[in-house]
Amino acid sequence: MKSRIYSRPPLPQRGLATILLVLLVGLALTATALGVAHGVRGAQDKTLTMHAATLAQMRSWSGVELLRQYLRAENMASPPWSALPWAVPMSGIDAATLSAQLVSVSGPDGAGRYVVTADITGAGAGATTTLRAVYEVTRAVAGSNGHQGPAIDVADFYYDLDMSGGITIKGDNNANFNVMGNVKLDNASITGVNAIHATGNAVIGSGIKVNQIYVNGNVTLTGSSAILSVSALGNVIDNSSGTQGVINSDGSVTISNGVANGVNAMGAIVASSGGSHGVLNTNATLSVSNGLVNTANAIGNVGVVGGTIKTTNTMGSVNWSSTGTGAIAINANGSVIYAAAGGAISALGDVNLTGGGATSVRTMGNTYVRSYGGIGLLQGKGNLQVDQYAAVAGTIGGTLTKLQQWNANVLVTLLAGFLPPNVTTVTLTPIAALQPYELSRPVVDAFSLKGAANYVFEYQPAGYTLVSVRNVVGIVTGSYALVSDGVRKDFLCPIASFNSASKTCSLGGSTQKTICEGYSTQNACFTYTSAGPGKWTIAGISLAPGAYWFDGDLEVSTGIYFNSFIATGHIVTSGQHVTKSPNNAGYGPVCANSPSDGVVQTAFFAGLVPTNFCNTATAALTQDSLGNIAFLSGAFRDGVFSGGNITLGASTRTYGTIVAGNLFNSGGSTTVYGYIAAAGQATLSGNSNAVGGSTTLDLTALPSTYTPDVLPCTGNCTPTSATGEAAVMWTRYL
Repeated sequence: MKSRIYSRPPLPQRGLATILLVLLVGLALTATALGVAHGVRGAQDKTLTMHAATLAQMRSWSGVELLRQYLRAENMASPPWSALPWAVPMSGIDAATLSAQLVSVSGPDGAGRYVVTADITGAGAGATTTLRAVYEVTRAVAGSNGHQGPAIDVADFYYDLDMSGGITIKGDNNANFNVMGNVKLDNASITGVNAIHATGNAVIGSGIKVNQIYVNGNVTLTGSSAILSVSALGNVIDNSSGTQGVINSDGSVTISNGVANGVNAMGAIVASSGGSHGVLNTNATLSVSNGLVNTANAIGNVGVVGGTIKTTNTMGSVNWSSTGTGAIAINANGSVIYAAAGGAISALGDVNLTGGGATSVRTMGNTYVRSYGGIGLLQGKGNLQVDQYAAVAGTIGGTLTKLQQWNANVLVTLLAGFLPPNVTTVTLTPIAALQPYELSRPVVDAFSLKGAANYVFEYQPAGYTLVSVRNVVGIVTGSYALVSDGVRKDFLCPIASFNSASKTCSLGGSTQKTICEGYSTQNACFTYTSAGPGKWTIAGISLAPGAYWFDGDLEVSTGIYFNSFIATGHIVTSGQHVTKSPNNAGYGPVCANSPSDGVVQTAFFAGLVPTNFCNTATAALTQDSLGNIAFLSGAFRDGVFSGGNITLGASTRTYGTIVAGNLFNSGGSTTVYGYIAAAGQATLSGNSNAVGGSTTLDLTALPSTYTPDVLPCTGNCTPTSATGEAAVMWTRYL
């Protein structure tokens, strides 16, 4: 039989399904790689943008201080600009990185204050930031003789200051307390204080809130204190549970409690608080052991042993041993050791992953994956070593070492000479040093005002009071003895009519002038005790208006007085006491014997007009700078200062400037309608200025005739061209 041979036709479709499956897997891997690359690039762009904005902001804030110094030295009465807006010239500064423009200027007001609005623009790394700042600029105001003492602020203390109790400042949003020495604010409720400046250290506790602290020493924050801006040429320790604004330090900054919205430190930063902080910038190292830091910029190394930093930029290395929440981005010029998980890492040095791995790694060094966590996308110039079964994808320029040889999760391409893209060198602008705060001590010497006083009281060795009178209409200039008889107490007896042996006057008291309104005609206003340096006590209804000068200590007790009181020793107040300086009291009670503050002044004072304070032709005050003074104490004898303390007792109301040659103390229910200066001129040992009890500085309705910061010349005087002051009232980003 003939056999048959069968054959099948060729099958061209054999193996097509396998090829399609391989193509689909390849497409999926490509899409995954592209997605990871897109995420890495987005994180990089976000990090670079944040870095650029930080540099621009730092430059704009530096410009705010530079412009303040410029305005402080400028002659506001004759400025260099003819029209606004006006570009401020900045010598030695690249206009492409920092510029300032004055937008508006208003003033001056009655105290010589101008309000200046300016826009300051900082630029860097492709970003720009513009701040609008409003300044209060005070020009110097000369005294009536063409000279004045150093201008003072709301409260100037030239020795240590201790504030406790209830302190309230009313009517001045820019009230500053300036201290030559150390400051302690604790166990207090303080409101209305804008800034505290000190040449020494500052300790701020309780729930104290002020806008600014600026010291040449260290700052310690405790309790629940909250400060918008802290600046220290020394170190800052923040142990407060409150929220701080920006901390600036030439030294180190330690945050052990609460929150800091921003830090600029030349020294190291240590953050152990559990709070959430803003941007921390340092010229040195940064260590985080708790809490959250949004952005860290460090010229030195960064260590994270607890807590987390969302974005880190460092010119050094990073040692991240915390296994908690991971980073968003880490950029380092050195090496990176990272124990957390996630985030984009860019490093010029080696990268060592000891925890949950990273989303992406770009490195010019070697990469070590020590634990279970892998890398979504690796771009490394050097070698790769994977110790465990972690998954790694990407490209390297060196060798691959797998300690677990069966690890099939490492899918990297070895490309000799491979250079990772976008590994950027971190460049940070160093934090600039703060400028020391300077406070010029005034010379306070009661003897320099003796010739300007209307009534000078001196106790004589013969046992009577000598009163020298000058510049008073109604009383002949000359010397008088203070005498009492059966009709009148404390009248002025011409010295030629006075018998020093019998202490009597040949003229009847009813025919002579009196400068005292006692509780009755039988009550004296003045008493003198000779113990120690001698002490004068005033108690009565009122005195003839004008300036009174006393050789010795002085106690001004119950009464209402329209006077300036000057003493070579100490001054204290007591009882229900009110003193109004002539410029604060006004023309009526000082020059026209008009009723005021419930005082219907005696007819004895009619026609007694202090001509140094009164211009009767224009019915106005002369505004002599001596009339700004309510109290002034202390004097130099043979070159040695003595006296000088001023103590305001409970229930004291003072309208006018208080100038203590040494220390100031307040307590009880005390209100000052004016400024305070305490010159600290005596030899001190453990003492300090003390503002306590319930003390109020009320600046809400100061009369236009009263210029609280202008003092009469008592030494260290300056001509009319004296430098003014400039302070930042507020700022905002545009």
